[in-house]
Amino acid sequence: MPLTDAQVKGLKPVRKTNLSDGHGLCLVVQPNKSGDGHLRYFVGRTRHQGKQVEVRIGPYGKAEGAYSLKEARQRWAELRLWAKEHQQDPRQWKRQARGEQQQEAPTIEAMAQKWLNTVANEQTRKDYANKLHRQILPLLGAQRPITDFSWDNARREVLAVLESYKARGKAVSANRAMQLMRAVFAMAIDEGWLKEPNAALKSPQQPKPRSKPHPSLQAEELPLLFQRLEEVGDHDCPVVTLGLKLTILTFLRTSAVVSLRWEHIDEQAGLWTIPGSTKGLKRGEGRHDLDHVVPLTPAINAVLGRLRQMNGFYDWAFYSQRGGQFPHINPSSLNKRLKDMGYGGLLTAHGLRRTAGTIVVEKLGFPWELWSRQAGHLYLENTSKSSKLRQSYDGSQFIEERRAMLEAWHNYCVSKGFRHY
Repeated sequence: MPLTDAQVKGLKPVRKTNLSDGHGLCLVVQPNKSGDGHLRYFVGRTRHQGKQVEVRIGPYGKAEGAYSLKEARQRWAELRLWAKEHQQDPRQWKRQARGEQQQEAPTIEAMAQKWLNTVANEQTRKDYANKLHRQILPLLGAQRPITDFSWDNARREVLAVLESYKARGKAVSANRAMQLMRAVFAMAIDEGWLKEPNAALKSPQQPKPRSKPHPSLQAEELPLLFQRLEEVGDHDCPVVTLGLKLTILTFLRTSAVVSLRWEHIDEQAGLWTIPGSTKGLKRGEGRHDLDHVVPLTPAINAVLGRLRQMNGFYDWAFYSQRGGQFPHINPSSLNKRLKDMGYGGLLTAHGLRRTAGTIVVEKLGFPWELWSRQAGHLYLENTSKSSKLRQSYDGSQFIEERRAMLEAWHNYCVSKGFRHY
């Protein structure tokens, strides 16, 4: 009779213990080299071309990769059948299996591309691809099999990539590189090419860059800004000027503004619906189903009317004939215009949001949450349980309240010299 699991656990340390199943399956029990406990593993013994051969099947136990008695017998039966059908030494089966696994394993470049295909936002996908293919993979070896990047093999290489960014003073990029490598390795783990732990897990060596607000203006500095905004030079693009004005009027991020398509505008309802996948909304992984609705005001409609005169025949309100990276003007064009106006280092398009938020709350008396919703934030800006619950259950938009806030903000800007026409 074969030994039971209970009997196996009670075996004393000997060189080999037969399981008496009549098919050459054995359990090897040996003292651990560290002197702590014993090693137990299964081997199969048979004869090939008149000689006795021994094949290690695997460790005994319940851990991942270990075998119970039943599983060991099944594996040994499969191996003996393979050897008989192919007239091969049974030891050759493992050698062949290892060779095939190494040939079939995708490269890290292929795994990275497979992960990139899961990134929903097109522009985000392009940015990640640029970082991976141009900066990270050349350091790791793009054509190496993904199986090379286990924790034991690749942890030091991953940290070397981190150090290369830190040496150039790129703290934010260093953390992003770790994030991208971690995502690629996580996919490889899901597909069975690697095992936990992930070689790109967060490290204490990662830099902790301090958050630095974008340069912004005080309320008393707005009149000069609005004056310079109307001083259009020979090389200034009027579409870019309108992009800045729409940013001022709506509190939106530049990417969300310049990616406006005419189909997003519902003139009858007086609403502008920005798809949740738009890069400038920063919805995050798994939240691209949350669109952002902007109430239209007379001032916003006036800016849109001027854009229609210029680009009404195109899908994109901020269509650019130059083409290139975007079908619309580059979001960085707005910051370049501010720099040309003399605000280099003093103000960015994103900083306009900080200026507006401060004035709307402090001077106009509107609640912060109302401004935050209009700015495109996902409700409470943290990862607390209450924030996640609110995202799930609170579908309120406060459209009319936000419309009133935008009109009050526009009137304030007009009092400082702003012109929307």
